[in-house]
Amino acid sequence: MPLRDVVTWTSLLSSYVSAGDSPEAFHLFCQMRAEGLEVNQVTMAVLLRACYGSEDKVAGCQLQAFANKAGLQSHELLQNSILSMFSRLACFEEVMKFVIIQNRSIASWNILLSSYSFIGDVSKVVKCYRKMRLEVTPSNETLTLPISAFAKCEHLPGGRESCCMMNAK
Repeated sequence: MPLRDVVTWTSLLSSYVSAGDSPEAFHLFCQMRAEGLEVNQVTMAVLLRACYGSEDKVAGCQLQAFANKAGLQSHELLQNSILSMFSRLACFEEVMKFVIIQNRSIASWNILLSSYSFIGDVSKVVKCYRKMRLEVTPSNETLTLPISAFAKCEHLPGGRESCCMMNAK
């Protein structure tokens, strides 16, 4: 293809990541940069997906630093992709830095709630849910996360009680 732009490169990278070939995706990313093309938040989100697909925390941290240096870290998509990557890699110290994200969306909160649920910390799920309600309106998906957390720890009565408490203002 004679004319390649960031969209065509990102599509190619995404194909390799979806196929589970993260090393080739990173190789192509380097090639893209060598050709002088700048990346955007979508390109970075695709590469971050490659990091948790290949369980490569080091590459994820490097990409996060690259995104910060490139001035892309303020984009919601990229913030949520970084949060998802660290969550899926069980890097909970990094997940805890979530509070510094400037534009927390319902997606950001859902990622965080899922992280706490994944590690089985029901009290943090409830605290996080309450804090989230101060910033955004819960989605239907959000409402299932605390219930799921209680179900995982086999404490459904507590889940019903907490959901009633959480829904009351």
